[in-house]
This record gives sequence, structure tokens and C-alpha cells, in this order.
Amino acid sequence: MGKVMILLNDAKEFDSIESLTLFVKSIIDSLPYEIVCAAYLDNENNLMALVRLNGGTATNVDANAEDLIGYAHAILCKRVVIYHNHPSGSAVPSESDIVATRRLYKLTFVNGIKLLDHIVVSKNGYHSVLSDLPDIAL
Repeated sequence: MGKVMILLNDAKEFDSIESLTLFVKSIIDSLPYEIVCAAYLDNENNLMALVRLNGGTATNVDANAEDLIGYAHAILCKRVVIYHNHPSGSAVPSESDIVATRRLYKLTFVNGIKLLDHIVVSKNGYHSVLSDLPDIAL
């Protein structure tokens, strides 16, 4: 599956990460396979671009850190929220979700990008992975 980058002519305004999450959730929560996408934000948390980084299977997907960082640098973006869906209906992060979040947090940090959150969405809700990691400051 190819990557899709949606650049917005004017940043789409969201008043919170929660309202952004509801927007992204409406796009990906019902897919029958997992995908990872990134919401690139300006300094006021306005959405600059939404990028589908990778697609996977019904139970697995890998985030591509190189693409995540490359797109951020290409559009001069310093803030990002990662989203991925769980077709099972459960928004509870898996152990691999937690490991991936820690890895992506470190990689984005050293590349000058602030990972604001990694949010798992499903038909039944959503969950912040970073909120489960007390050693990583939000």
C-alpha cells in the first residue's frame, strides 16, 4: 500500500488534541486492518498535514520512523501526534505499542521533533499511550 500525504493549504484548526483525535478517529477507526498515521501540527496545534505512514494486517502494523521524521522536516514541522487503529475494537495499547512509542519518542526527540502523543483508536474509543508512560513527560 502506498503512502498518502495530505497537505493542507490552510492549517485546519483544532482547539485540543482531543478534538484532533476525534477527527482522525472518524477516518481510521473502522478500517479492517491496522494503519499508522501522523498528524503534523504547527505551534498552535493546528493540523498542517495528516500522513498515512504504514498499513499492516488485522493485528499488526509498524511505524516507519524514517518517514515520520522525514515528513516533519520536509514541511518544517516540530510537533506530531501518532495515531493507529485497532480493528479488534479495543483501544488498549499492546506491549509492542508501548515499546514502539518509547522508541519513536526518543527518535523524534533527537531529531528536534516533539512527539505530543501516540493514540490508539478503535470503534469503541481511544487511548493515549504516553499517558501510560510516567517516565516520559507530556
